Amino acid sequence: MNRHIAAPKPNASSTPPTDPMSTFLWIAIIALLTGCSTQEPGASREGPEPRDRLEMAADYSAAHAGDALVVWESGAVVLQRAQNGYDLADPHFLASGTKSFAGVAAWAAVEDGLVALDERVAATIPEWQDDSTKSQITVRQLLHLTSGLDAGEAGEAPTFDEAVGTAPLNPPGTTFRYGPTAFQLFGALLQRTRGGEDPLRYYEQRIFDPLGIEAGPWTYVGGTDPQLAGGAWLTAGDWLRFGRLLLNDGRWEGEQILPVGLLDALTTPTGASPGYGLTVWLNAPVDPAASFFEYAPSSLQPDGPNGMIYDDGPADLFMAAGLFNQRLYVIPSREMVAVRFGRPSRTWSDAEFLARLLDGQPYEMSNAE
Repeated sequence: MNRHIAAPKPNASSTPPTDPMSTFLWIAIIALLTGCSTQEPGASREGPEPRDRLEMAADYSAAHAGDALVVWESGAVVLQRAQNGYDLADPHFLASGTKSFAGVAAWAAVEDGLVALDERVAATIPEWQDDSTKSQITVRQLLHLTSGLDAGEAGEAPTFDEAVGTAPLNPPGTTFRYGPTAFQLFGALLQRTRGGEDPLRYYEQRIFDPLGIEAGPWTYVGGTDPQLAGGAWLTAGDWLRFGRLLLNDGRWEGEQILPVGLLDALTTPTGASPGYGLTVWLNAPVDPAASFFEYAPSSLQPDGPNGMIYDDGPADLFMAAGLFNQRLYVIPSREMVAVRFGRPSRTWSDAEFLARLLDGQPYEMSNAE
């Protein structure tokens, strides 16, 4: 019942009767009236119950080779599910989900005076200073993947020195190219600004340790350089902590551990990267025919013109994404973070999953035809 009906107040004309049967009927009427909904006129609850949404999302994940699903919503973990024999205590390979750490580390490095996002990389890597194209590349372009450099092949990350020697293919800021090279270059940049220190120490100092995250084994390239494009292993709970840091704009348990403005820095696209911020994917309105998708992973093609990840989803949705559908979704307007781990599945769809998680319903992708 959607109307609010006030119980009658005792007065001269509504004094309860004294005979037992009439008294019983009076009490029943009062109970019925006071048990009605107290919503304002015209108010109604729309959509499925949260438990229904969560179970639908969990079922979809499990049916598409899921290993784990953990959801944080409105200040609490509302779902924590191990799937298909996986143990939530085990670190899981993040693959390219690793990339988003670089954007956060860069924001920390700005505060620490190590870099400025709009400074030229050549200021720290002097080998680039005599190259007319590479000398113009900024740190921001590097992490937006618009540097114009050969991006490299997924799963074949170069060493830091090899990345420094990468050839340019386009003028800086004009094209989007997805691949590991930029992240290994960022590693070289951090290493040089920190006196030769392994950049993972900086990740630990500025990101992992303050959140109580214990990074699992980390893949190294050539035995010397951490694979910053896809080498991390974390538990679902630890990746969720990282997502909560992003959700709260760099604040963790009452302490601002990263400068305010982190969210804006991560989620602001560029003309050449309309669906990609500073190391995270955006649910931005991107034309499905845009050249941006030419060098994006085939598994991350647009869902529709109104939302690249989920056409019917919130505009502020963004995610870190890795091979085999590793996902960290952050949705500030829903106060939600979701971690999903998985194994190979050709039928996985972010839109199908998010339709269930957010709306409690299956969804036919806008770009299906």
